[in-house]
Amino acid sequence: MSLQDIRAEINEIESAEDKLYQYVEMSNRYLRNAPDSMLLVSDEIRNLKGIEEQKKEAFSLFIAASAWRLLDSDSALYYRRRASEKLRKLNEHNSYLMVENLRATQLTLQRDYIQAESLYFNAISYRENLEEEVEYPVHYFYGNLGNLYVNVGAHDLAIDMFEKFLEYEDNPQDRCNILSKISTSFTELGDFEKSIEILSPCLEYENLAPPIKAIVRGNLGRNYEMKGDSLRALALFEDAASITTRYRIPNIGSGNLIRLGHRYMEMGKLQKADSVGQLLNGDPSNFMRPNERILQKMIGLRSLKNVSVLPQMPSTVKKLNMNLI
Repeated sequence: MSLQDIRAEINEIESAEDKLYQYVEMSNRYLRNAPDSMLLVSDEIRNLKGIEEQKKEAFSLFIAASAWRLLDSDSALYYRRRASEKLRKLNEHNSYLMVENLRATQLTLQRDYIQAESLYFNAISYRENLEEEVEYPVHYFYGNLGNLYVNVGAHDLAIDMFEKFLEYEDNPQDRCNILSKISTSFTELGDFEKSIEILSPCLEYENLAPPIKAIVRGNLGRNYEMKGDSLRALALFEDAASITTRYRIPNIGSGNLIRLGHRYMEMGKLQKADSVGQLLNGDPSNFMRPNERILQKMIGLRSLKNVSVLPQMPSTVKKLNMNLI
């Protein structure tokens, strides 16, 4: 939906406050990757009639922050901080909590972990003190705290936060997404049996989205590989690679192919490893991180020239983390 379409819908609304909230909801939903349009919405909110100036300014800043997210991260943080202060004073609880979550997430991306952690816990406390008045889901904060702790290697704390998230979530797809993260943290702690135990039930769900299906299988395969069960690992890697290739999932597809190619090589299946290398080389849309690009070249060398095992390759493959959702 374009900005012009949003304007047309808003013009049909009579209440000034309803117009404001619809502007915010629809622009965040449909224009979040169109910063120029978001900045226009920010200006248009300031020009709405029949709404107090403080409220218009608060939501204008909210939308401006969303626009600057794609243009300049420091500016986005500046606008979010200002929006947060004003929204809290106005008792706009749901919008305030959303801004705080976005602020903390951005600070995490910038590796300002201490400040991000503080924002998350402050938001949780704020949310819990207003239980009857707030709709914004508290488990979003627990999930993002779990991601933060993974980033700093505090996997025991990450598991605690992800388990708190699960207390509020019944949807199988969202649960399996988080269970994949818990499983990965147990893997990092060296508890492969626990990792497999936690994640295996997700194999039974048929209606998971393809990215979640692939993540579940890739992470389980990694654990079976670490346990030395090569055949089970291979079957899971084949399933994961098949899903990501069929549905062209850019963020995790290359990682699953890399793991599969490595497993083929370790088992002496060089022709199959070569076919994986051709898949990796043949699709220019494949997204790869630097370590994956190196492993891609290793697969080509190993399968085409039959050279000896490159010592750094297994440890690098085992570190690939598919939890990108």
